[in-house]
Amino acid sequence: VTPPKPAPPEPTPTERPRVAITVRVSRAADAQPVGGARVELVDARTGATAAGTSDASGSVALSAAPGGYRASVSIDGRVVLTRDLQVERSQTIDLELSDGAP
Repeated sequence: VTPPKPAPPEPTPTERPRVAITVRVSRAADAQPVGGARVELVDARTGATAAGTSDASGSVALSAAPGGYRASVSIDGRVVLTRDLQVERSQTIDLELSDGAP
């Protein structure tokens, strides 16, 4: 009789599958894209960070493992938006900056 094989170990954060995320940053007042904004996604479980800077169309492409994240948008070194979000698959996330943001 062959003993049962042990279950495979849980994947480490670096082994978790990653998905493609496009973040679009725009102004809420006029829906205009915001280029040059620093976008960071911080994994709520591991603290791992995916970050990039939005292009002229307000978009930034990131890669992250599925899970809960704290998203932040910074302009000129000042955080202008934070939001908790859930990433489950490849997706586009729209982040709108309020009227008080640069």
